[in-house]
Amino acid sequence: MSHKQFIARRSRRFRTSWRTLLAVGLISAGAGSLQAQSSAAVEAPKTGGDAEKADDLGSVVVTARNKAEQLQEIPVPVSVIDDKTIERENIATVFNFAEKVPNFSYTAMNSRWSNLSIRGVGKNNANEAFEPSVGIIIDNVYISHPGSVFSDLPDLERIEVLRGPQGTLLGKNTTLGVLNIVSKAPSFTPSAWFSVGYGDRDTTEAKFNATGGVIPGLLAIRTSFTYANGQGPFKNTINPNTTANDKNRYAGKVQLLLTPSPSLSARIIVDRSKALERTWPMLNLADPDTYSDGVKRSPTYSSRLARDYFQAIKPNTTPINNWNYYDADDYRPVRTEHTRGSAEVNWTNGEWTVTSITARNIFLFEPTNDETPYLTSHGGIRSRSGQNSQEIRLASPNWQAVDFQAGLYWLNNKNWTQSQNVQDPTFGPDAGAFFASDAQYKTLWTNGGAAGAALLRTSLEGYGSSTVTHPESTSKAVYTQANWHLTKKVTVTTGLRFNAEDRDNDTMTFVTNVGQDLGALGAKYNATAAQIAAAKAIRSTRTTLQPFISASGHNDSVSWLVSPSYQYSKDILFYTSASYGEKSPVVSFFNGAPNINSPEKVTNIELGIKSLWLNRKLRFNVNVYHTDIKDYQTTIRVLDPTKTDGSFVSRDGNAPKVRTQGVEVESAYSLTKEWSLTFSGAYNDAVYKDFKYGALALEADPAASLYTDYTGKRVNSAPKYSASVGVTYEKKIGIYRFHSTLSNAFKSSFNADQTLSNYAWQDAYHVWNASAGVSFLKGKYDLTLSGRNLLDEKYFTAIYAGSSSNVLVRAATGERRTVLLTFRANF
Repeated sequence: MSHKQFIARRSRRFRTSWRTLLAVGLISAGAGSLQAQSSAAVEAPKTGGDAEKADDLGSVVVTARNKAEQLQEIPVPVSVIDDKTIERENIATVFNFAEKVPNFSYTAMNSRWSNLSIRGVGKNNANEAFEPSVGIIIDNVYISHPGSVFSDLPDLERIEVLRGPQGTLLGKNTTLGVLNIVSKAPSFTPSAWFSVGYGDRDTTEAKFNATGGVIPGLLAIRTSFTYANGQGPFKNTINPNTTANDKNRYAGKVQLLLTPSPSLSARIIVDRSKALERTWPMLNLADPDTYSDGVKRSPTYSSRLARDYFQAIKPNTTPINNWNYYDADDYRPVRTEHTRGSAEVNWTNGEWTVTSITARNIFLFEPTNDETPYLTSHGGIRSRSGQNSQEIRLASPNWQAVDFQAGLYWLNNKNWTQSQNVQDPTFGPDAGAFFASDAQYKTLWTNGGAAGAALLRTSLEGYGSSTVTHPESTSKAVYTQANWHLTKKVTVTTGLRFNAEDRDNDTMTFVTNVGQDLGALGAKYNATAAQIAAAKAIRSTRTTLQPFISASGHNDSVSWLVSPSYQYSKDILFYTSASYGEKSPVVSFFNGAPNINSPEKVTNIELGIKSLWLNRKLRFNVNVYHTDIKDYQTTIRVLDPTKTDGSFVSRDGNAPKVRTQGVEVESAYSLTKEWSLTFSGAYNDAVYKDFKYGALALEADPAASLYTDYTGKRVNSAPKYSASVGVTYEKKIGIYRFHSTLSNAFKSSFNADQTLSNYAWQDAYHVWNASAGVSFLKGKYDLTLSGRNLLDEKYFTAIYAGSSSNVLVRAATGERRTVLLTFRANF
């Protein structure tokens, strides 16, 4: 099979007809297999009395279990960020959400290399063959790719973070928790608002939202739009007109609500986000010239650029540990797009409620990374993900003895990745001088004369190869979850889910641009055989051609939940739970052969109290947990099957055992009608209990170190302590209402790289955010000054310390200080 036939075949396979998907949804709707628990059709539970007071902290509504419930009445540790907080604190991204939620983090070097983790675990390591352990649900639709939440999220009703396995009710790959994102629904009552903001680094933001009835009682619409643009904090020393970690993104959403009868409604959502931003140049943190055993690392990234070839062009300006500058001669914006469409049809028949959700999601990522200040290469992994899903679920009436939900679920997810960039040749004329070993460089440049110099430049110039992979999965599931009301105060929640999954993958590596004929060029310049061989060796080290191979696997799994709870009083709930879930196995490749790893298995024990005090003005929730993870999916070291010298190589695999345990606290206090306080905190002990064959860090000498024993060490990117504290003040004076917030997010020290490198430690840090504003004319207009990371705390969210000698230790930095003045008008 040629590579063109391969790509054409897989492109056809990637595309899925909307007509087929919609037909499934219409058939299911016509059959009456629907559930009416959508936020568009379901009112919040009636609380009455005290719950209607502004300072009543017991009136928070969530849909964490596919129906509207009071936060304090469900036996699940859930954190909620409401729309008022989102607006007041200018929260737009998952990075911002993570600052306010204990034991939850989002790290991203770019949209593809983005990771959600709860209680220190759940990363996906930018590999489409892996799937995340923390599920993402947007408006009742499970989203497979975590990069889909990289951009701004417009028009949100609330954010919910559920900690612990949620697989019986909320879907596949939610073994560690769920990020549940809920959009505001269309309304027949007309309203609209817009806001514009301007801040430092020429940051400009604009938002718009409008809703209202189109046909009274039958059709309502809601539209929203957000746009952000601004310079990044890192200036380019080579090209002063560009900055890194800039902003250039927009997102839009259109929703329709159809209500042909009191018992039937349909909500249709279409949204799209796009970003063109320079997100790859990160802080160059370190480039050690020796391994930890004292043996010299050669050549290193810095020593390569110190070669006289490059110094003759321009001095090496690569900054190490510089928080203000980077250097890349031709760094181009990274393209990220997410398109989503869903149709949710809700039907009620008496007290029975039924739903059908049909959805399509597309994620696209296209980088053109520039590795050096010279014309070396443009590359990266282009990624595209296409997901189709159909869910049908049924909810019973709230009988005195029991109420339950049951459902069917189907998901097909196709991924396409292609290494390097075939839009133009990957390598430039300086690539050979950079990627050559010291011996090859000496042969061709130092002692090579004109012939050697010509061969060095053309060894990689104009040459390109590409590896294409196509991971695909199809999941089918049946599930049920019931609340057994044993007495008026005692309820036992049980859940069971059966999931059958087929996973396929195939790959092929081929030459996309052949470059010059090195043998003919060498003969033209009368080069020696050694010089020609050196030039060919440089080219061969940049790729290993791989003929088409494929692999497939099937996995059946069961998830279960048992959760007794005791409503001691109206305002105090005790609960405990035991649950089990599995994450899909990984189907990948190793040394030209299929590599199928075990599913990740999670068992969790939870014990918690939810309570309200001081006439419901103080909310205090605490839970303790113990989670055992068997066959944690990660990178491992194994014996190299192609050699007999006992050497090891890295591949996808499983760490036998990881354990995480700790305590989480969330509280809020309405001190007065003007002052309110919030606090959330967590102690998390996440360690490898059994992991002897871990990947090597950059400082480990590969000639002396076969593998790293991680047993007993803390899991990467898992701070032991995290906390968030906030204070809010609102005061009405005449026609004006003044409002302000101050918050602090804290994380203790942690190692931010998968290899637990000595160069990857992030010290403990605090991030301060604040806002102050005034609204007037009964809230019609508002002017707010907000600031994020006011003290410009310099911290990392992720660090890459790979063992290759041609890379530095690089770090993705946290959000730098941004101050924004925003004007909003409501209509």
